[in-house]
Formats: sequence, structure tokens, C-alpha cells
Amino acid sequence: MTPTRIAISLAVVLAGCSTKNQSSYLEILRVTPGTFTAGTATTPATCVLAPGNPETTFLSIDLSKRFGLIGVIVANNLPANASPATGHLTTNDFIAGQAVVSYEIIGGGTAPTQQISPAQGVAVVGSTSAISTFLFPQGANLALTIPAEKYVRVTFHLEGKLTDGSSVRTNEYEYVFRTCASSGATDCSSNPCL
Repeated sequence: MTPTRIAISLAVVLAGCSTKNQSSYLEILRVTPGTFTAGTATTPATCVLAPGNPETTFLSIDLSKRFGLIGVIVANNLPANASPATGHLTTNDFIAGQAVVSYEIIGGGTAPTQQISPAQGVAVVGSTSAISTFLFPQGANLALTIPAEKYVRVTFHLEGKLTDGSSVRTNEYEYVFRTCASSGATDCSSNPCL
């Protein structure tokens, strides 16, 4: 099969499996906060974003101190297209580049404008992977526009490239955060990864 036919076939398959910008090939399954491990004298502190971590109903966040670092769990359901006989490598691995994030303050209020946030990670064909991104990339600036003790619905999708260079995106996903009463409040997550 020629490269042109492969590209046309892949485009037809991808177009047939999406509706209203919702792709079933690059699917966000859930979001999860990182697991924090404190540093020692010889090792730095780490935040591990693992695909097996569960999703909670919502996360509390102190926007004056945190940026909403989360693991976006993405399933890459694209077909493997490697051909060992011809030396062709798989070109359907997803490389995340950015998250496009919109906000809605539940119960009313003026929501911040859409944000673009860097995303980092790779979802290999046939795998489920954790992609890291910040859902509140402006942190303290968003704290000025989002009132305390409010629930905020975050709607986002990831954009990136396949290893062949073509631009793709995931489905949209919604998740709810709760803003803390005040900076340092006890009702807020103490997870430094968030």
C-alpha cells in the first residue's frame, strides 16, 4: 500500500470515528492528582502521575498556591501501523502538546476566559498513559476571578501530534474542582503535586 493510500485510509477511519469533535481513538478516561514523594538529602521530591490512580469526585484547590497539575489518563485506541517487512515504524503514537481549557462557575459567576496550557507525555498505540498538564495555568491570576468556596467545572481536551506529524486531539472531558475558602485553609488539598 502506498503512503498516500495509507494516509487517505487513516483519514477516513478517523473521520468515521468522531462526532462533534469527540474522537474515540484518543480517549480521556479520567483525571487523577499526582502521588507525592518527599525528597531526601540525595533525591529530589517527585510527583508521580500513574494511569492506575483512581479519579475522585472533585478536588479542592488553593488557586493562590497551586496550578492544578493533574494526570490526564488517555487511552490510545489507534491501530498499530508498523510493518516489519518494509521497516515502517508505528506512526500512531500520540505526543501531547497542550490542553485547551474552559471554565464554568457552578451556581453563577463570571468565568475566566479559555486558557491554553502546556501538556507533556506520550500515549503509545494500544496503551493507557498519564499525560501531565495544568488545568489552572494562571494560578494566582485565576484566583482573582474565581471566588473562594465555589465549584468550577473545567472542560478541556488535549491537542498534539502523532509520530507521523499529523495534528490530532482527544475527546472533551469535564471535571469539577472546588476552590478553597482562603489561602492555607484546612478544607484545601495539602497535596503539593496539585
